[in-house]
Amino acid sequence: NMWFTMTTHKMSEKFSVLPQPILDAALLFTLRQHTEHIRALMFEGNDVKESFQKTCQDGEIRSAVLKDKGNQFFNEGSFESAISNYQQAILLNPFNHILYSNRAFSYLKTGRLQLALADAKRCVILCVDWEKGQYRYAQ
Repeated sequence: NMWFTMTTHKMSEKFSVLPQPILDAALLFTLRQHTEHIRALMFEGNDVKESFQKTCQDGEIRSAVLKDKGNQFFNEGSFESAISNYQQAILLNPFNHILYSNRAFSYLKTGRLQLALADAKRCVILCVDWEKGQYRYAQ
């Protein structure tokens, strides 16, 4: 209980744009998934740490490929396709501030200002010192 309370408090500070019940549900869902995954790995006799690192690396690689596709679609003026690719990349690498910045700019190009603002804010929260993120937020 104490761990859960501390973790949700930290999450609410970092992701203040989301209501607390959604953060709680996300944390519980994530915990359940991780617990089941670790049990399965241990049952199969796998090295949990090694498996986790490989999964993270694979996600980052796939995320980079999707980001590059999104950039290509953006440069072609196909903003909806760019948004879709950035969204998929974010699912694989949700703490990459550049993905939120790129999606924010794509939303801006499609006139979806509230979504652009939300993504720009996420970008700034994830990387306060990144000037381009601050610029995107100001747009």
